[in-house]
Amino acid sequence: MSHIPGAVRVPRIDLSDKLLLGLTGRQLAYAAAGLVSAWLAWRGLSAFSPVLGAVVAVPLLLVAAALVFGQRDGAGLDRLLLAAVRMPRRPLVAATAVTAAPAWVNAAEDAPVLPRLLRSPARGVRADGVIDLGPDGLVAVIEVAALVNFALRSPGEQDALVAGLARGLHALGGPIQILSTSFPADLGGQAAVIEEAAATLATPRLREAALAHAGYLRRLSDRVLLVRRRVLVAVAAGDTAGLDRRVAEVAAVIGGCGLPTARLSALDVLLLLDALTDPCRDLRME
Repeated sequence: MSHIPGAVRVPRIDLSDKLLLGLTGRQLAYAAAGLVSAWLAWRGLSAFSPVLGAVVAVPLLLVAAALVFGQRDGAGLDRLLLAAVRMPRRPLVAATAVTAAPAWVNAAEDAPVLPRLLRSPARGVRADGVIDLGPDGLVAVIEVAALVNFALRSPGEQDALVAGLARGLHALGGPIQILSTSFPADLGGQAAVIEEAAATLATPRLREAALAHAGYLRRLSDRVLLVRRRVLVAVAAGDTAGLDRRVAEVAAVIGGCGLPTARLSALDVLLLLDALTDPCRDLRME
């Protein structure tokens, strides 16, 4: 069984070995070429004019230093310049066919769309909570069980969280969809549970405290509009094995930021699809 670490590390690809003074072979070659060129320019021109020799030698040293130490996103300046030279100056046609979007996305109708039964792209929900999209693959939904209070973190902790999440998302092997929703939170259910449990408490003081807390929750729910936030992550793949692997990968990325996750069951997925289809149903029923 493969082990997925809690934190995702993005390795540097094609990292050359350090040979001398923390420099790679390419960097040493550029440094040697720059020093030799500057020395030859100085020796050849300083006999006529030291100022002219310095004017030619100093830019050569600066160019060599830029090639040795300059980099962006792990790529050296020489590779960036080479990529800029090789970059085509006009749009190119892909050699292979571009993967088409799902059929239900490309569907277009010229006639006016009349009210009709909604046709969902989902063919069904399996017993393990996987949404079957037919020819478009499989989808699993992960819920972030707890959220991070970003405002209460120090600037260093905020930077670490953002950097860790960015590294994790960059390391993913495919796209994901993040859904963040906010909806009114009803504390009546929690209050009813507390009132029911209060009858089983041993002492009258505990029962009074429990009933008082339940009453406080009901008053709070009536006076203040409480909002509950929910973050879901949809992961897609072509087969079950690939989907399980991607779900574990995404869970490891989110877990690296200190956030627990849970994969939705079949019942939870059905309730989610029902809520997404008609998000205001509960409000209308009230």
